[in-house]
Amino acid sequence: MLIRPLTLSDLPWVLDLEQRIFPRPWSRGTFLIALANPQQIFFVATVGEQCLGYIGLWRMYDCVHITNIAVEPDVRRQGIAWQLLGEAQKWACGAAMTLEVRPSNTAAKALYKKFGFQAAGIRPGYYEDNGEDALIMWKEITCENTGD
Repeated sequence: MLIRPLTLSDLPWVLDLEQRIFPRPWSRGTFLIALANPQQIFFVATVGEQCLGYIGLWRMYDCVHITNIAVEPDVRRQGIAWQLLGEAQKWACGAAMTLEVRPSNTAAKALYKKFGFQAAGIRPGYYEDNGEDALIMWKEITCENTGD
């Protein structure tokens, strides 16, 4: 598997995956704005020409926010998200990483906890589709722990 920066040619696959798995998927325009921002980057996990998952990151001062992370449903639980998080951690060297996750998403919460994220707060009513709160998770990244 190769983890590499996402390119515009990957965007149709990303948009399709977003539509299939997220209640409120990002639009093409939202991705294009993010891709044009030098403080944002997306990494994609591929095998050959096949895209398996992606992660989006946004650096804001001394913090890197994980904006999105998604893996094709039929290849989940095979370490793809873990490897994407590892690439994100390298990019975040010297910063903190943060994300929001639905409290009901037990699989994602378990992955993030195993990766070293800790619960840091709640954003009440964060998810617009159903009003669910968001659990804020946080991890300090030193350049020494980017090889996890």
